Amino acid sequence: RRLDNMQRNGMGLNGSQAAAKAMNAGLDIYGGWNDDLWGDGHLQAALDAGLVSKATLDATVLRTLAHKLSVGLFDPPASSPWAHLGAADLNSSHAQKVAYDIALQGVVLLSNLGAA
Repeated sequence: RRLDNMQRNGMGLNGSQAAAKAMNAGLDIYGGWNDDLWGDGHLQAALDAGLVSKATLDATVLRTLAHKLSVGLFDPPASSPWAHLGAADLNSSHAQKVAYDIALQGVVLLSNLGAA
């Protein structure tokens, strides 16, 4: 079924082609509900077949780790300014309003006119 969806949507003939197409187009983090592109051996198969270069993979990993480092994901949890917050703080009326306002302001319509 996934293969049918990939072919129908022009993503590729198989998972390795789809993974290569996504990574070569600049997709650093796949945010699906499961790991169809980077997992299941698809990315490794794309590397082995020469569909993705090691330099492209290295650049992707570097950007991903640099972003995670910049937002503190490698810092000790206790040093986080949010470490003291609990469920009551996160689900307050104020927090819900802020989250709603951010969601309204953060909606972006993307159009990919390229090959990916």
